[in-house]
Amino acid sequence: MLAFLLLAFVAQVAWAHPHIWISSKAEVVVKHGTVEGFWATWTFDEMFSTVVTAFPHGADGRFSPQTIHAIRTQDFDNLGNYHYFCWVYWNGARLFPTSVSHFETWLVAGGSKAVYRFFVPIHRRIHPGDELTLAMYDDSYYTQILWAKHQPLTGADGAVVRFRPNPGRAYYGGFVIPVEAHLIWEKAP
Repeated sequence: MLAFLLLAFVAQVAWAHPHIWISSKAEVVVKHGTVEGFWATWTFDEMFSTVVTAFPHGADGRFSPQTIHAIRTQDFDNLGNYHYFCWVYWNGARLFPTSVSHFETWLVAGGSKAVYRFFVPIHRRIHPGDELTLAMYDDSYYTQILWAKHQPLTGADGAVVRFRPNPGRAYYGGFVIPVEAHLIWEKAP
């Protein structure tokens, strides 16, 4: 019985593993003392990017507005059911992004990698001591989203920014621990 349970666990763990890899960045937008939201920029691995490169595009890696709309409706909008893999907390309370705006996509690396960029609204007035926590991950572990190595977070002027893992939100049987960006405003901007 123990051998069967172990085999079932291993099979389950082996079944759920990343099929898509994303390098992510966030650009926080603060205006007039309010966090308006953030721009999320995802750069995909070359394998998933083949789905996007199949759409007609120019030599510069740009898509027409009609093609961007098609990519959004076919390959992106469904992520709304998962809050766009955006884990957003304001002073510890989770915000659930139900819509995003300004979706864009283009190709980089000689046309071999797709980039998605979209705006996630937050609309929170900043007071001294306020904390915004951002993370982007898929807790089903079908998609692995990691912070980019170079400038993973920008635009948080006036905030103290710290990246740290959160074992309390571990997933994939506790094997994967998400890294969160914590932005704390010590004074109102």
